[in-house]
Amino acid sequence: MQERSWRTITLVCFVIILIGGTLANARMWQAKTRGEDVYWSWLEGKRLLKGVNPYERTLTGNLRDNDKYATYFPMFYYGTALSIFAGLNEYEEWLKSWRALSLLANLGIAAILFYLPFRRKIWALALFAAGFWL
Repeated sequence: MQERSWRTITLVCFVIILIGGTLANARMWQAKTRGEDVYWSWLEGKRLLKGVNPYERTLTGNLRDNDKYATYFPMFYYGTALSIFAGLNEYEEWLKSWRALSLLANLGIAAILFYLPFRRKIWALALFAAGFWL
């Protein structure tokens, strides 16, 4: 086959991978998350807006019992607080926006992982990298 044919086939397969990754992410969005770690991260963002250090509860706890202590890096909690401050006050609407942001980030990373080998004409690696990431 000619190089142009391989390029076209690879691009079509990449679009299919992107659609499949998007559908897989959307399917996972059906899970109930209230009470899970992401919910507690949202609560830490709300507490941060009130001036409470997210890591303060860790110092007062016994660390033997999982009391959903803050474990993410500070920028995550600042981002959460900023989005709540911007108007995403309810957990469900906050979660929808973070899921969309996460999907866009994952699709962008997949595109970069695809593009780097694709431009060097390593078609199989380009498809594998994007598919593996998603």
